[in-house]
Amino acid sequence: MPLLSLGALPERLDTERLFLRPYRVGDARWYFTMGQRNLAHLERHESGNTVFGIHCVDDAAGVLRGFTKHWQERTAFALGVFLQGSEEFAGQLYLEVTHAGLPALNLGFFADCTHVNRGYMTEAAQRGLVFAFAELGAHRVGLWCDDTNVPSRRIAERCGFRLEGHVREDKRHADGSITGSLCYGLLRGEFEPESSRQA
Repeated sequence: MPLLSLGALPERLDTERLFLRPYRVGDARWYFTMGQRNLAHLERHESGNTVFGIHCVDDAAGVLRGFTKHWQERTAFALGVFLQGSEEFAGQLYLEVTHAGLPALNLGFFADCTHVNRGYMTEAAQRGLVFAFAELGAHRVGLWCDDTNVPSRRIAERCGFRLEGHVREDKRHADGSITGSLCYGLLRGEFEPESSRQA
């Protein structure tokens, strides 16, 4: 099922503790603040994240316009992750189309530095996978992470991803250390929503 043939996309994805939604240009001021707050937190494993190119509110607005454009073109889906009730930002989920004809996507995410180790990103990733498989028609979802990024590895495993490869020592960090990358994959026929696994 080609992604571009799908109908209207949902404006909000809910879980027990969270909701996920596309960003809006009106989010620019707090998104800038969020990005600045998370620079040190993301530096090790997310050095390519767009927040590192944001130096003012106008930069943030430009990033959010890009997210909106990609969403409308159905080439990538950036979602803010917020707490139910308080609407406090808890993290970000990102799905990028890597093969529209299959279709295949890659999943990425990060937790806000004030909300780590609370299980929020596992919960958000589970909902993101339902979105990818049930609503976008994905056949495959991939996930890449640094081989020293233990939290991301655990999320991948909790969500049912299979480790498919280990690219050894493929990047050097600002502190001079060298690490590798892990490639995970999850196929449509392998995916079990959290609710199904608990039944």
